Amino acid sequence: MVGSQFRNSQSCWRCKLSEETDRNPEWATVSAVRPPTWSAQYRYSPATIFDDFVFVSGQVGVDVSGEVVSDEFLPQAQRAFVNLEAVLGQAGSSLDCILRVGLFLVDQRDFIHIPDLRGRYFTKPYPADTTVVVQSLARPGLLFEIDAIAHRK
Repeated sequence: MVGSQFRNSQSCWRCKLSEETDRNPEWATVSAVRPPTWSAQYRYSPATIFDDFVFVSGQVGVDVSGEVVSDEFLPQAQRAFVNLEAVLGQAGSSLDCILRVGLFLVDQRDFIHIPDLRGRYFTKPYPADTTVVVQSLARPGLLFEIDAIAHRK
């Protein structure tokens, strides 16, 4: 099913979640995290919280006005980590609470920087990690994206 057919289906996880929540108020609910500088124009949540887990959407190297911070990999990656940290903080979590990350690179040669970035932003035990090289990201000029699953403090 696609589009509204899926959204209206009783097999949709949100529908089941809503039904279960109505029967048992103590059961976990889903809530969205929207930092003050976030723009709603793309119609997604920077993160959602379910129970004690935080699911963070892909963060990229843009500043608060949405502009790409550089045409180079490292400044973009560093800013993406800063943005990730901000969203996690808004959700009551932190970089130290990350369980899994997904890293997306446009140029495989930039992978050489990944171990140093992991060492700078993560602590032991390091999160599980899937790194993928992609042809492009959602916006022109983006070179790096990171998404994450974390637990709340």
